[in-house]
Amino acid sequence: MAVAPDKILLGAFVAFAAVWDLKYRRIPNWLTIPALALAFLLRFALHGAAGLWEAAGGFAAALAVTIPLFLLGALGGGDVKLMAATGAFLGVMPFITLFVINAVAGGVAAIALAAARGRLADTLRSTGRILSSGGKPEYNIHHPKALTLPRGAIWGACALLMLAFSR
Repeated sequence: MAVAPDKILLGAFVAFAAVWDLKYRRIPNWLTIPALALAFLLRFALHGAAGLWEAAGGFAAALAVTIPLFLLGALGGGDVKLMAATGAFLGVMPFITLFVINAVAGGVAAIALAAARGRLADTLRSTGRILSSGGKPEYNIHHPKALTLPRGAIWGACALLMLAFSR
């Protein structure tokens, strides 16, 4: 069974973004903006107007869930653009599925990182405070004391697994 060209390009995009994020701890605009444009063009070329609407829906869903996280300081701008481009490639429901898978994987990775750095109790207390009050975290991702994960790398790994196991 042949793999659709949009899935091949999405896989290459998220794999490259993951490696870049691991190496440089950022996801550059020169990667995400062309990928976003390519997603829209490809969805239109493969599926016409319906594909364009699917891309727009996935893009909008991605922005709806990532911009609040960006405003809280939990995601960087590159992560938002990576996820938005992925949403345009996938459409709404596959994007939401990927976002949930990523949230679970990211949570496990965050707990492992906090435990490895001896900051698990502090991290859990801070998380509880944020969830109970709806407030901002003590440290945002730009603070030198913040424990940060390469979100793009986790996103890329989850996306590749999802692509590998999807029909």
